[in-house]
Amino acid sequence: MLFLLLVAVLTGKGLSQSFSMAGSITNKVEISDPSALQYENGYYMIFGSGGGINPWYYDVKKWIWSLGNKIFAGTDMPAWWDKQFPVNEGIFWAPDVPSKWIMYYSFEADDESASAIGRAVATGNAPYLKWRDDGPVLIMPACREKDRLCPIAIDPSVFSDENGNLFMSFGSGTTGIWIAEMDPITGHLSAKAAEGWSENNPAYHRVAYRNPANDDYVEASYVFQHPGNGYYYLFVNWGFCCRGVKSTYNIRVGRSKSPTGPFIDKEGKDMVNEGGSLVLQSEDRYIGPGHAGIYQHPDGRFAFSFYFFDGQVMGLPRLAVRNLIWVDDWPVILKTDFQL
Repeated sequence: MLFLLLVAVLTGKGLSQSFSMAGSITNKVEISDPSALQYENGYYMIFGSGGGINPWYYDVKKWIWSLGNKIFAGTDMPAWWDKQFPVNEGIFWAPDVPSKWIMYYSFEADDESASAIGRAVATGNAPYLKWRDDGPVLIMPACREKDRLCPIAIDPSVFSDENGNLFMSFGSGTTGIWIAEMDPITGHLSAKAAEGWSENNPAYHRVAYRNPANDDYVEASYVFQHPGNGYYYLFVNWGFCCRGVKSTYNIRVGRSKSPTGPFIDKEGKDMVNEGGSLVLQSEDRYIGPGHAGIYQHPDGRFAFSFYFFDGQVMGLPRLAVRNLIWVDDWPVILKTDFQL
């Protein structure tokens, strides 16, 4: 069946709604900042922003997507949020679910005085997961001003190398994308990285940058290790998101044999020097594609997920999942929808 998913941002507590895909596109549902797919126990799960984190699950036997309860809704919020962010409305976003069932997410003070990446873990089996917060991973001061050199602690992407070492890409703003070294046991920062970010801390590696003219940052990083060719692929967004049909997001990529870079594009340009080969841009109704995610099916096929602003439905955010192939060890996104 066609796998072009449109997921609704529902903000009420405990809401659940089902949609039968029946092999066709629907225009009933919305999503932003989607995670990559995970599969367990006959269910595909994906997580997205919407005033919090919305978990969606797809029953492979019934061909139905259902919306689970919003994570950390209402009064079920971690205490550290209010301690670290006195000015906040409890809104967090851009979940990354690198494994079953671990989640990293972004959180920011409403006045942008600080930003953070948090971690949560779940118990149970898909789709009936119970999430527990595991505290902050990285907290950064105000870094959105043009004269600040620190990265913004948003848009985490956590991945491991072939030896089990753990890393996290993150960032935006005036210094771009960084990769921090992590502790594979705790899932938090390594001891050296926990000493705090600085340009001289060897546990932090800047891997992508774009001159932030007109606040047009590089952000929304995602790192994928190809299981067959030994490359790590760094996907990033250029452009503006969240402006409906005026959004200019596009997806770029570079690759490296090292999990910490340098990541080089097809033209041989380092992404830290504003390199990045185009993967996907606005086309037809698919405006401002961003937030890459990759899932490999057991039969070997690759799925590439992203969200876009639908030019046919008032620029509302939608999710698409397409077939991904590799040509000369570079990702090529086909126009065909991935089939489960």
